[in-house]
Amino acid sequence: MKRVLFPVLIACCLATSAGLAQKGRKEALEGNRLYQEKKFDEALRKYEEGLRAAPDSTILRFNRGDALYRKGQFDQALKSFEEALGLETDLE
Repeated sequence: MKRVLFPVLIACCLATSAGLAQKGRKEALEGNRLYQEKKFDEALRKYEEGLRAAPDSTILRFNRGDALYRKGQFDQALKSFEEALGLETDLE
């Protein structure tokens, strides 16, 4: 299931990447920079900060899930991925 869910989530996030509102954009970009530096705790904080500004952001929920996954918090990561997928479904 993990092999199926992950590509679906990637596709959903790519489909909405152009729609990332100005709210949360700065935090998403900063979180992505920190994630690339393997600073997953700090990246997670930025993604969560961005979600306070843009609670309906599929991208921030996906990125939060990715950071949680990298930290080994698999159950929380799955929940965040499912939330991201649920938001994407609501947009259809």
